[in-house]
Amino acid sequence: MADDGQIKALDTPDRLSRLEAEVHSRRILDTAFDGFWLVDMDGRILRANRAAADMLGYEESELSRLRVWEVDHTGDQKDFKHRMKAVKEGGGLCFETKHRRKDGRLIDVRVSAKWMDHGGGKAVCFFHDITEARRMAERMRLLAGMVDLAPCSI
Repeated sequence: MADDGQIKALDTPDRLSRLEAEVHSRRILDTAFDGFWLVDMDGRILRANRAAADMLGYEESELSRLRVWEVDHTGDQKDFKHRMKAVKEGGGLCFETKHRRKDGRLIDVRVSAKWMDHGGGKAVCFFHDITEARRMAERMRLLAGMVDLAPCSI
């Protein structure tokens, strides 16, 4: 309270604009079909969107208590540090990996990570479930092999 008995405004116009921008950004990320993570240099998942939580079978709050290597099935802490170094030095990195869902099932994902040099540096990561696409590609490969081995044309 001010000395004259009036309650001072807690939010300035600049602060309200930042809060509105944050809410707007959150809404945009939550409409995405792809998973989103904001990851720090220590591998902490600082922020995740609804698609990431749904894809991996977690609540968003659960993801924020995990490290990347607890979800990335093909990597470990050393692999994570190597990838983060590549993201930081190159500005970004695209790669494919496997993520382990909360129920233990593995899914194939394509990750696009971009470096954000803010607050100690973070990686902005989007990932897309490519499990079904990989299954279809494998089926097509097997079918093509069967056709090639057929004694006469079909």
